[in-house]
Amino acid sequence: MKETLKFMIIKTIRLILRMFWIFPIHENRIVFMAFNAKQYACNPKYITEYLRGQYGDALEIIWVFDQPEKFSYLQEQNITLVKNKTFRFFYDMATAHVIVTNTGLPSYLVFKKKQVLINTWHGGGAYKRCGIDIGVDGVAVKKLRMAAKDTDYMISGCRKFSEVMSHSILLPIEKMLDVGMPRNDVLVTPHPELAQKVKAYYHIPSETQIVLYAPTYRGSTMNAQKDDESLNIQLCLSALSERFGGQWIALYRVHYFLTSSIPATEQVIDASSYPDMQELLCAADVLITDYSSSMWDMSLTGKPCFIYATDLADYRQERDFYTPINEWPFPVAQNNQELASAIHNFDEQKYATDVQHHHDALGSCETGHASQTVGDLIYQKCLADN
Repeated sequence: MKETLKFMIIKTIRLILRMFWIFPIHENRIVFMAFNAKQYACNPKYITEYLRGQYGDALEIIWVFDQPEKFSYLQEQNITLVKNKTFRFFYDMATAHVIVTNTGLPSYLVFKKKQVLINTWHGGGAYKRCGIDIGVDGVAVKKLRMAAKDTDYMISGCRKFSEVMSHSILLPIEKMLDVGMPRNDVLVTPHPELAQKVKAYYHIPSETQIVLYAPTYRGSTMNAQKDDESLNIQLCLSALSERFGGQWIALYRVHYFLTSSIPATEQVIDASSYPDMQELLCAADVLITDYSSSMWDMSLTGKPCFIYATDLADYRQERDFYTPINEWPFPVAQNNQELASAIHNFDEQKYATDVQHHHDALGSCETGHASQTVGDLIYQKCLADN
């Protein structure tokens, strides 16, 4: 009953917001929003940077933030900042020709037929289940159908992602664009300047190697919980030094749903507030995660990724995976000793072969040119077709 009432409120708000339809669409206006207006990051960021570099001021670019003052530096790039859920926000949403997001948009927003909505999503591969595949109530299904009707395109990094997401969020498969993730362009080919940028930011010596620990959240998006935080980072660093040589330091990054509580030490740095996950992956020599799709991103670099999953049995029972975990190319450990052993026994040649087979099996379409492909599509929609 409570959810039904919420849905009726949403429908009412959608009717009220139709009053903004009196304002004409600005053909060259694009509105971007990432991670529910919290960050300048992910695929929307990389599309923005391509558009600014390729088309300059031909396009009016607007970014929506909960706290726009934190991103005032973007104004120097002629990017307009708008505060979320204000009158200006609703006006810009109603008058933009193209809207780009990486998490979907609030269900109360309503759009004209001429507007183009692009959902870039925020993860690659085909791992943890979502949408109707994890069990949702009837109201949630109605919201998914509304979002699917509004969405014109959804970006995909591999064919299997297109297939499973089309089913899980009720989006027609023909709306999926198998072009790769714009944010992963910097991972397909080496970008040593980004690695140095991260090391300079954290004052890490250039010769020191980095392991990035980036677990995902537990529970639902409305009730996100941390992992069990049982990783023995010192044991991990010792194993990495013994297997790969050199000095090592750990960067720890929690999911954006969560707040970090990791104490900083000389060998452990809290990187949760760093603005760009892809830059951290460029800098990392090794990734440790659990069920985060960052494993897909890291696999594009060829650098080692290890799965540390102490609650694997429970996670399988509660959520499960689209691609069985035994088909992943990444060594899996369920406790600290297994992780240390996996690091010690890491086989570069086998890993490279397994990763290639994984990309082939999932139908990877990551080419390093996704930003250009999506950016040019946006330009065509905004200007060339008019």
